[in-house]
Amino acid sequence: MAYSVRITNLQMNLATAFSMDTDYLALSQASIQQSAGKNNLDGKIQAIKAQQADLDGEIQTYEKEFRDRMDILPASSSLKTLQDLVLAFFFISYFLLAGLVSFEIGRKNMVFGGFTFFLSIIFSVVLVTAIRLYA
Repeated sequence: MAYSVRITNLQMNLATAFSMDTDYLALSQASIQQSAGKNNLDGKIQAIKAQQADLDGEIQTYEKEFRDRMDILPASSSLKTLQDLVLAFFFISYFLLAGLVSFEIGRKNMVFGGFTFFLSIIFSVVLVTAIRLYA
């Protein structure tokens, strides 16, 4: 009888050991999968950080090129190019011609002459602005 109790205890201990071994294998497998998932996420995080560093470098390059281009551009108030000088010449010429025509018209009709002069000034400003914007 003691012998059968001992065999029963050994069988129960063996079943418990097999159960613990199965639990250990399951936990070990879950740990391996979790570690693989963590490594996968770490790889994705590193890839995103590399992309962010590349984008930061591109942004800095773009800002530097933009600043360089802005340094190259002439001041908008100066007449440095030939186009600006020609526009200034034609603006002054048109202004003087419009003034002369308005003066001659105004000698006969003062209200119409002043109105013509005012319209010629507006037209010349619009013309020069349009040429500078679209040329």
